[in-house]
Amino acid sequence: MLNKTIPGASRADMRFRLFAALLLLLMFLAGLSVSTDYSMSWDEPHEIRIFQKNIRAYADAFLGEDSQVVYAYESMGLNSIRSDVERDHGQGAYYPFALYMLRPQFLSGDYNYTSVAVPYHYYTFALCFTAIIAFYLLVTELFGDRRLALLCALVLFIMPRFFAESHYNNKDMVLFALLMDSCCFAVRAIKRRRLLDALLFALFAALAANTKIVGIFFFGVCGLFYIVYLSLKKQWDRRGVTVMVITVLAFCLLYYAFTPAMWGDPVGFFEYCIDNALHFSRWDGEILFAGRICRPGDGELPRRYLPQFILMTTPLFISLLAALGLCRGLAALWKRVKDGERPRDFDSLFFLLMVCCCSLIPLLVSIAGKSLVYNGWRHFYFSFAGIALLMAYGLDLLRRKWPRLSLVLLLACILFTGVQNLLNHPYQYVYFNILAGDDISQNYELDYGAVSTREGLYYVAETSQGDISLSCLDEGSAWSVNYGFEYLSPEDRARIELLDRGDYSADYLLENTTYRAIYGNPAVPDQFRLEEVITAYGEPILNIYKRID
Repeated sequence: MLNKTIPGASRADMRFRLFAALLLLLMFLAGLSVSTDYSMSWDEPHEIRIFQKNIRAYADAFLGEDSQVVYAYESMGLNSIRSDVERDHGQGAYYPFALYMLRPQFLSGDYNYTSVAVPYHYYTFALCFTAIIAFYLLVTELFGDRRLALLCALVLFIMPRFFAESHYNNKDMVLFALLMDSCCFAVRAIKRRRLLDALLFALFAALAANTKIVGIFFFGVCGLFYIVYLSLKKQWDRRGVTVMVITVLAFCLLYYAFTPAMWGDPVGFFEYCIDNALHFSRWDGEILFAGRICRPGDGELPRRYLPQFILMTTPLFISLLAALGLCRGLAALWKRVKDGERPRDFDSLFFLLMVCCCSLIPLLVSIAGKSLVYNGWRHFYFSFAGIALLMAYGLDLLRRKWPRLSLVLLLACILFTGVQNLLNHPYQYVYFNILAGDDISQNYELDYGAVSTREGLYYVAETSQGDISLSCLDEGSAWSVNYGFEYLSPEDRARIELLDRGDYSADYLLENTTYRAIYGNPAVPDQFRLEEVITAYGEPILNIYKRID
């Protein structure tokens, strides 16, 4: 299994490169083809407005107050991101999408949500898929084995929650992708000292820093490891210094260009970003964790919240391989300290440590400091870059000791997880493994983003006839039903009337089980019966009630 490419096998290697490229392309097309199956999440319309506020900042600076863009955004109530409360969260990775958003229909305000959401989901998936490609390149670089790298890329692709959220989570999933991209080209730049790799590293690191301030930490860690690596290898020459200086300058210039929120007051901007990163205060809600209601803002979440959620929502075989990789790494470090000899896989271990420092140190700091987190571990999805590389390191050990057995077991796990994804499509974001126990819907949040509401609308439209009315019992469904309504055909929109939340004169009621568990919706009146339950992984996520009188 996974034998390394041997010298002289260039033709076979080229064939496998072509096969890997075709498989990656098929994976990308498969993901893209189902992008429209996912509705909007709670944050998505808000994130699009933040994106437009970034565009407004550039329009103010380069087009002037009399421009059509500024006038249009002013009339829509869109201020510049430079004065907005969300200025700590950038949208640099989405700037190419501005070419679509600056079309006349979007400047006139004569458009509906779906005309933005559908291409927005395609673009988001394309951004997130760069992590799959970068992971393939990174594993190939560190272990010299394209077969191992392709299997690792496939494992990352079928990660249930990541697959679903890569279509609509434009902040947490995109940051994960940008970190993986950054680490990939950082490793290549450090090892090869090639200017193109260094500039690509600077680009992705600047985009990561623009997305969240923690991206500057990623860049700093990689820079420190660059200095250490060149010192250990005794490669401090003109080329090494030139690459380092150009990378730092490119990062600073790109970050400044991508971040209009800092142009007026850089010092105040960084103070604001760091304060919000350490003491985020723009959310004060409640969450369901381990069967009880907690207020993260009041420090009620236990420190086990993040590690427990990571373990419960990651396929077990990935966690086991990552644990094996961690043990292997610790054993190699111990041997290095004990014997004083550099391990044969020094480069692999060195860069594994670099990626883990980038991704896992912020996670450990958050756990220790009990920083405000909610909705699972999505705020720390970027930490999976280190976990994924530990998984590859563990798999590399298995394929050396038990090549055939490890290949069979890994393919079985990939097949099982892939089939689960297909059977529960498009609700992979609900995934929990066996560690979560029973009655998951009563103990943990399943659909906090209310992504399933659109499917409830589809069901009502398909099973009803004539003019009907519909209401929602919970806050999440009541919010998202207005956006999901735009996905219906014009005929269905004309005959379905949306009523206010909790209006029991409706013909149908929608109820999100997560919000029911958190806020305790009023009892459903006797004149309604449970018509349909949308489930995922055997758990109810949306109840649909129909009037029977």
